[in-house]
Amino acid sequence: MILITTSRRPIPITRTFCNQLSRVIPNSKRINRGTAGINDLIIKANEENADLVIIIDSSKGNPSRIRFLKIEGIQGDFYPFELYLKGVDLYPKYSRKKKVSEKAKLEIISLSENKRIINLGKILSDIFNCEFKCIPNLIKPGLRKIVIEDYKKNKEKKSYLVLDIINKKINILFFDEDFYQIGPRIIVKDYIIK
Repeated sequence: MILITTSRRPIPITRTFCNQLSRVIPNSKRINRGTAGINDLIIKANEENADLVIIIDSSKGNPSRIRFLKIEGIQGDFYPFELYLKGVDLYPKYSRKKKVSEKAKLEIISLSENKRIINLGKILSDIFNCEFKCIPNLIKPGLRKIVIEDYKKNKEKKSYLVLDIINKKINILFFDEDFYQIGPRIIVKDYIIK
């Protein structure tokens, strides 16, 4: 289980962003942070049997940073990684408003051979404990065909977190098991590894 929450005083756009993330990341649930501190989040994660808490911070009226808190028993440590956001597109016109299956397996795909994107994909696959593939230079219909063939072979429901470069920025996109885009589009400003 993955819990998704905000900083202590979230703005409406950050709440909406958390809601949308909880719909596109399998086995995840949005929780209200309220005045809860990090120790309270660890306790809540234990109550919910969660092993990861995603915290969305806000700055200047927009979601600005994503942090990942790994839960191990009654302990919690932040991953030495933070994702800084340039912006989020909450209702892309081409996105279907759909919730992925709780039993779907998340897979991360990079559509670029850019070293920073591949590094980001590997970090996210470690955080989410899922598979990472680099499939460069494929247009979405070609990728959709690969995804459908993979499903026929493995009979597993999957959802996809796709990394791509759009307008010279790293973008994070979400796709359902039929490889139709769902949920928000995240425009990455930068990421740091501590």
